[in-house]
Amino acid sequence: MLLWCELHEVDRHGFTKLSFPRANYEDEVCELGGITQLDELFEKQRLEASERARATSKYRGLSGMPHTRRWQALLAHNGKLATYLGLFDTEEEAALACDRMLLW
Repeated sequence: MLLWCELHEVDRHGFTKLSFPRANYEDEVCELGGITQLDELFEKQRLEASERARATSKYRGLSGMPHTRRWQALLAHNGKLATYLGLFDTEEEAALACDRMLLW
């Protein structure tokens, strides 16, 4: 959003600093330049957020993280979150981590 405002010379309401270096976003700058209306930008961000929504797994305790292409493993006990087991490259690795913890 800050980059879009900068490109279109729109007031950023006091927000001036990006969290990461601008160079990290060079691929997006051209795309943002083509979005001329603020509501177009909101719609684009809304669609991207829905695409990033977590995928479900065929295994218990896993969530897909589309933006990182990894699988998050969480182990719950009695309906309460007990342990975050980490992020894994494959769904099977994450499921194995859950199984190991359950066996332990």
